[in-house]
Amino acid sequence: MNSLLLPTSADRAAVFAAAQGGPPFYDERLKLWVVLDHEQVSELLLDGRLVAPDLDAALQTVERHYGVALPNLRWAAGELPLVLNGERHARVRGDIAKLLSRERKSSGAWRQPVSQIVRSAFAAAGTIEAVTDLLLPIVNVVFDALTQVDAAFAPLTLTRVFDHYASYRHLMAAETGIATLRERLTAAGIPDEAIGTHVATIVLGRDSLLASLSEALIDLAVASRGRRLDQPAAKAPRLFGGVAVGERLVEEAFVFRSAPFAAGQRVRLYFQGYGYREAETERLAMFGAGKHSCLGRALALEVWALLATEIRGVPLTVQSVAFEYVRNSMFTMPKLISLTLG
Repeated sequence: MNSLLLPTSADRAAVFAAAQGGPPFYDERLKLWVVLDHEQVSELLLDGRLVAPDLDAALQTVERHYGVALPNLRWAAGELPLVLNGERHARVRGDIAKLLSRERKSSGAWRQPVSQIVRSAFAAAGTIEAVTDLLLPIVNVVFDALTQVDAAFAPLTLTRVFDHYASYRHLMAAETGIATLRERLTAAGIPDEAIGTHVATIVLGRDSLLASLSEALIDLAVASRGRRLDQPAAKAPRLFGGVAVGERLVEEAFVFRSAPFAAGQRVRLYFQGYGYREAETERLAMFGAGKHSCLGRALALEVWALLATEIRGVPLTVQSVAFEYVRNSMFTMPKLISLTLG
């Protein structure tokens, strides 16, 4: 099994099913521990001996190696709760939660445009490229409404900063992207003290939502192949987590399920196993647990519920489904989703 390619492999469901109850294993090629069992993932997410990796230190290493400066990425490293610990993490996370809550309560501005996007995409028989024609426009509308700024970026442009295996080219694109986003927020009149919160919301939220909606749409389309979308389905449309993995650093050595975690080692937690559980309470654990759980869970469920409801009203038959993933170590991000309807 290739641990790095597992999130987008065709046999991943079988791999996660077989891994349930098995202990973590050490991947010699990646030099880290791999945890596939969903219950163990939940337990480790709550274990204080695992901490978020120090992104700023990693970026300093990149700067020294390539002889470049990454001021915007290093600034962002102090604003993204996914890579923060302690009081700083709690404060930043709290600010993002307030932004999401305030904007969702004060504005349903994205709902009508999202419905219009879906109806337009499914208006007639033919082939839809669902990433560019449907899902990206939806994500753009949602985050523009949440942040009151043009939040559009090509998928994975900004989140490559979390990718341990990102190339120099990808990191430089992320550096430019963060700089551009800060400029947009300033031009939109966002106060200086709130820019970090808006950047974190966009960086963490856009790709997470796009990947989750994509996985859910693929599942719905494949299950509907050969029949009309407006016919009753055997199962209700389900949201899937688009964030495939999370990495933690062992701060204090301990033994977990016979696996000797040594201080300084990386532990790679795979969230996708939750998606193949039947009980909805178990499946929703794909959004994480504890202080690093997904703040956008309610928003993602709300957007998917609207999208699925609109699609279930389409009087067209799914004739074929084709999809391809971008190679990425964190998100199950599609390169394309082609749906042929008749």
